[in-house]
Amino acid sequence: MQEKLSWEPTSNRFVAFFDIMGFKDLVLKTDHNKIVELLEGLSLKREELNLLNNHSPEDENLKMGETRSFTFSDSIIFFSKGETLEDIKKILIDCFFLQREALRLEIPIKGALSYGKITLKIDNSLYFGQPIIDAFLLQEDLHLYSIIADNHFEKKGKELLHNSSMWDFDNLFEFYKTPLKSGRAYHYIAKPSENDKKTYITCLNNLYLTVSGKPRQYIDNSLDFYNSVYTK
Repeated sequence: MQEKLSWEPTSNRFVAFFDIMGFKDLVLKTDHNKIVELLEGLSLKREELNLLNNHSPEDENLKMGETRSFTFSDSIIFFSKGETLEDIKKILIDCFFLQREALRLEIPIKGALSYGKITLKIDNSLYFGQPIIDAFLLQEDLHLYSIIADNHFEKKGKELLHNSSMWDFDNLFEFYKTPLKSGRAYHYIAKPSENDKKTYITCLNNLYLTVSGKPRQYIDNSLDFYNSVYTK
């Protein structure tokens, strides 16, 4: 209980909204117990993120912020405690980690980042704020398996993440003419480290064996993005 009280109910904070793609078809075509097994596997990966509070896996001396995550059906949401440099670093680590581990489990996933005033009353299961809506709508529009930043996150992120070597905003995001359901537009797309290139591309190629038709456009768009980023 004390841990919950350490968070202000209403605060400016970062939010990441993820969607598991093809979840409705998965439920229709897959045994219930198999779906539970997949979700539990992803949930276990999320629980590992709790170990990353207050330090970075790459540098134990690097102070990190705190985040909370919630899952409802095919949606996974991360919230930061506040709006500090430590908070944005932590939510980005969470996002990169979740995306990589989901792909390793052959779970296609995409997400969006936003920032602003959000109310979290955990005891009452109350989660409210325009940034949650903004993140949800933007990930709905995204037409590749990655993480997109909206204009609010972009502005705050550039303010906090500058002149910071690996944590520089332009090292973490690629300004890319992004395929959206509504057309293409330049947005900042999360750019995992080059060390993860082989993992991402291998996992995306494996997903070809799980879908046909239109869903393959997501895979094609994703491979185009990652190959473009890593061949510069």
